Amino acid sequence: MLDRASTDEERAIVVLCGLLSLRISEAREVRPSHFDLSVPGNPVLKVRGKGDKTRTIPVAPRAWSILQPIYVSSLLHDLKFVLLSDSGARRAWKRLGRLAELGRPTSSHDGRATVATHMAKNGVDIRTIQEILGHSSLETTQVYVGVSMGDMKRALDI
Repeated sequence: MLDRASTDEERAIVVLCGLLSLRISEAREVRPSHFDLSVPGNPVLKVRGKGDKTRTIPVAPRAWSILQPIYVSSLLHDLKFVLLSDSGARRAWKRLGRLAELGRPTSSHDGRATVATHMAKNGVDIRTIQEILGHSSLETTQVYVGVSMGDMKRALDI
């Protein structure tokens, strides 16, 4: 999807939702002032999410390399990275999914689920994933990562 993005806004949507697991509503609020760059090479994004909860998300080097030019161009006036309406941002995500030929229609929440599943498959513990996604309930996180009975049985087969 990132390869199909043609504007900074589209790239921001894909990175924020598809690499950093933000909801569209959260991605639409991101501005340069939400980044903490105090540790060189390790930017952190503070985002206010559902239930007015604030969470801190480390920004991986790949994601930052894409977001940094958007950050720089938005910095002077602390502009939002995504100026599209909620429905416009969702349409952009769906269009990029079609252009990427993912095989089925996709929603921005699929980006969150993909990030969560990728983390789980790479050994990240479920509590950490829960924190990154900003879920109140561990059960919600389990749905996102696709924890199945088979996964649990394999985990307990020590």
